Amino acid sequence: MPNAVATNHPSPNRRMLPLNYQGVTMDTAREQLVRSILTIRGSEIGTVEDNYVHVRFRSAVFHLPHDGEFYFDDRKKQILYRARSLSGFADFGMNKRWLQSVCARFIKQIRPVQEGS
Repeated sequence: MPNAVATNHPSPNRRMLPLNYQGVTMDTAREQLVRSILTIRGSEIGTVEDNYVHVRFRSAVFHLPHDGEFYFDDRKKQILYRARSLSGFADFGMNKRWLQSVCARFIKQIRPVQEGS
């Protein structure tokens, strides 16, 4: 799908690495992920369940809708995720940039918790 990126995408150009949450509980990781997402303008949390978070976000320029999903694999202590455009054929890199922002903010938030600070 040319308008999506994911941790399990078949194309290497659209595949991203899972997030690690070793050393903390899934509840703590989920809380930090939600906090990270909410710091990004245009992002709205849709659903938060035990091992799943659904997000809607809009691009800054054209306000086009996008979907984001995060799945927690507590056995591996990883967060798998994907983002896709809900309109149009291509996303011009928006989904990847949005997920990179989420990942960077999550890592910044979770690292002190993992280190026990």
